[in-house]
Amino acid sequence: MTAVYEDRQGLVWIGTRGTGLIKYDPDTERITAYRYDAAKPDSLSHDSVVNIHEDRTGTLWIGTYGGGINAFDRETEQFTRYQHDPSDAHSLSANVVLSLLEDRAGILWVGTTSSGLNKLNRKTGAFTHFRHDASDPNSISADGVTSIFEDRAGNFWIGTAAGLDKFDRQNNRVVSHYTTKSGLPNGTICGILEDEKGLLWLSTQNGLSRFDPRKESFRNYTVNDGLQGNTFFLYSPPSKSRSGEMYFGGSNGFNAFYPDQIADNLTPPPVVITNFQLANRPVPIGGNSVLKKTILETDELILSYQDDVFSFEFAVLNYRSPEESRYKYKMVGFEDEWNEVDSTRRRAAYTNLDPGNYVFRVIASNNDGVWNEEGASINIAITPP
Repeated sequence: MTAVYEDRQGLVWIGTRGTGLIKYDPDTERITAYRYDAAKPDSLSHDSVVNIHEDRTGTLWIGTYGGGINAFDRETEQFTRYQHDPSDAHSLSANVVLSLLEDRAGILWVGTTSSGLNKLNRKTGAFTHFRHDASDPNSISADGVTSIFEDRAGNFWIGTAAGLDKFDRQNNRVVSHYTTKSGLPNGTICGILEDEKGLLWLSTQNGLSRFDPRKESFRNYTVNDGLQGNTFFLYSPPSKSRSGEMYFGGSNGFNAFYPDQIADNLTPPPVVITNFQLANRPVPIGGNSVLKKTILETDELILSYQDDVFSFEFAVLNYRSPEESRYKYKMVGFEDEWNEVDSTRRRAAYTNLDPGNYVFRVIASNNDGVWNEEGASINIAITPP
C-alpha cells in the first residue's frame, strides 16, 4: 500500500504500487479494483497510485507514479486523465506525482518529483507551473514538491526536497524558506500535519520535526524519542484521525501518537566538568600535581606558564536522550564568544595562554533545547616566568 484514504461516505480507498486503486466498503466488505487498461482512455492512467484526495464536489483525485493525475467520477466510474504533454505548455509539468491538495478556494495543487508545483484551472484544464529558480529567492526551494498543506489559519505550506516553503497564493511567490540551517533535521519533507495548537508536524528522512509557525522554531525527534526509525516515506502520506491521532509511516513501520501527549523536557540539565588533561595526558591527583582533588571537586587551578597545552571534558547529567544535548563553552578573559558543540565534541582545548587569571565556563541544553545557563566553571590562574 502506498496510500489509504477514507472518503466522506466512509468508503476506504487504497493506493497500491503496481496493482491499481482499490475501493473497500466496510459495511458490505465488498472490494472493487480499478486498473489501467490501455484500450480504455477512461480507465485509471497508471497502476501505481501514490495519492488520493476527495474534493468538495465529491470527486476523487488520484495521483500516480508515472500517469499524472486522474479525476474519478464515482457515478459513471470513469477517470479523466491530466497528464504531461510536451507539446502543451499548460499541461501537467510531469507524470510522476508526489502530492496533491484542494485548498479552501477549490483550487487543486499538484506536486511532482522533479518538475515543480502545478495549479489547475478547472474551467480551462490548464496548469500554471512553479519551478525553482536559483536567481529568484521567492521561487520554491526545489522542483521536488513532496507535500502540500493548508493550515487552519489559511497559510499554505510547500514541502520540498530542500526544505519547507511558506507560499503566498495571492502573489504566487514564496515568502519564507525553512531549511536545515533554520533547524530542520533534514531537507526532504515527506509529510505535513497540523495539531490542535496550530503546530505543524513534519516527517523527514532524518526524523520527525514539530514546527511552531509563530515562533519559527523547530523541535526535532529521533529514534531516541521512540520513532520507528529516522527515515519516513515519501510515498506514504501521513494521516490524522477524527480524534486527533497522527500516523506517520517509515522504514521500520509507523508511528501513531496524540500530539498533546508529547511532553517537552523543561528541566535544565546539570553540567559537570569531567576531565582535565595537560599536554593531552591525564593529570594525577595529589602530591606535586596541580590537581589536589578530582576535577569535579576542584574550584581553582594554578598552572605554570609552561603548562601551555591543556584541555577540559564535560557532560550533562541528563538521562533523556543525552546525545541530543548541546554545549557552549568559553574561556572568560580570553574569548568573548561562546563555542557551541554537540554531544560528540565535549572537549575544549587551549594552547599558549598568557599568564593571568581566567574562568573556564561550560553550559548545556537538554534534549528539548532547555539550557542550564549557569552551568559549570573553574577558575584558572597561570603564573608568569
